Amino acid sequence: MSTPSLRSDPLDRDAVYRRIFWRLMPFLIACYFIASIDRSNVAYAKLQFMDSLGFTETVFGIGAGIFSLGYIMFEIPSNIMLKKIGIRRTLLRIMLLWGMFCIALSMMVDAWHFYTLRFLLGAAEAGFFPGVMYFLYKWVPADKRAGVMALLMTSMGLSGVFAGPIAGVIMTGLDGSWGLEGWQWLFIVEGVPAVLFGITAFFYLDETPADAKWLTAEERQFVTDDVARGAKPSLDESGEMSSYLNREFIGVLCACLAIMGGSSAFMMWMPTIMRGFGIESIMLIGLYSSGPFAVALICQMINARHSDRRGERTLHIVIPLSIAACGWLALALGEFRPFESLLLLTAIAAGTMASLGPFWAIPPSILPPEKRAVGVALVTTLGGTASFIQPIAFGYAIDRFGLDYAQMGNGIFIALCVVLFLVISPRRPSSQTLAA
Repeated sequence: MSTPSLRSDPLDRDAVYRRIFWRLMPFLIACYFIASIDRSNVAYAKLQFMDSLGFTETVFGIGAGIFSLGYIMFEIPSNIMLKKIGIRRTLLRIMLLWGMFCIALSMMVDAWHFYTLRFLLGAAEAGFFPGVMYFLYKWVPADKRAGVMALLMTSMGLSGVFAGPIAGVIMTGLDGSWGLEGWQWLFIVEGVPAVLFGITAFFYLDETPADAKWLTAEERQFVTDDVARGAKPSLDESGEMSSYLNREFIGVLCACLAIMGGSSAFMMWMPTIMRGFGIESIMLIGLYSSGPFAVALICQMINARHSDRRGERTLHIVIPLSIAACGWLALALGEFRPFESLLLLTAIAAGTMASLGPFWAIPPSILPPEKRAVGVALVTTLGGTASFIQPIAFGYAIDRFGLDYAQMGNGIFIALCVVLFLVISPRRPSSQTLAA
């Protein structure tokens, strides 16, 4: 009698994927944690450099949003290149460059320096997230993707939890050292890890399961076959954009606009909003800002696991985003004490982040394997227009009308995108993916 294969034993299957998760996910989470810190640390640096450099909220909004313009312009080319050079060289290139541009932000002296370096930072990071997703699609079968995506997204929540306290310590503790202000030290200290992790990624990662010497030959073959079984067969292998823009894809874009637009405004202005509560200390703002993200992190994992268990994606996206929209509107229209306002910020953070795992489980279910790298990049590129426009609109609205109107506009924008997602996109349970 032949020895049973891993395929016949579901416990062996779980054991294999646990090994893969523990090998890949801690490192990838750390990389995405660094990326999230470096793209959003400007929100805390803003508390000092706005006065030092004489920037207005509109100037800050342009600088915050132009990051996404750089990302949008270079994301699809980056992912086309990824398919040619692999994840190891891609992460080396991306992380080295974004680390250096983050450090260079410490030397800006006017608005055009700010705009240029934020654009270059976005251009450098372009392709990072969809590239990592494409990499994981080669390692993880369809029935485990929402959980894996949510696990990867915990890095965004973790960065939110720790970014404020870290920024407070750096900006307060190093302010004035070697003639540099605290905001300058923030960019320097937080840019260095990106360089180090980019170099590490080149030596640590394997391109595919077939390359993983830390798996047995049987495990390598099993994972390759297991992932391939969930692949959707291709009906159209053309690379034209029209081959992507079907009803499902457009519905996904609407949800992506809500997530990216809402999250960018929240990440860029939450410290400013908290200062409006009457909190002046950068250290206290940093500490208090960790609370909403800690709650959001828990909600993110619970929602993703529930989505996987129920085999449902749409409602697990719509309900959290609706909560976030209501939070923005309540914050704009009501009069609240600081603690109550902090609860509303928590609801916004939790609603936005809880939608991420179920959302990013959808693109691989509507794209054939050979289109996933470019397709996911197309989702984040078109959806990323909200990350470019929303901060600019938010900053302009603050200067022109006041913070309440900016918050109201953000809530209305998210609500409209959610409605369009419900109307356009058919409900697609994950069980369909598994059957594909």
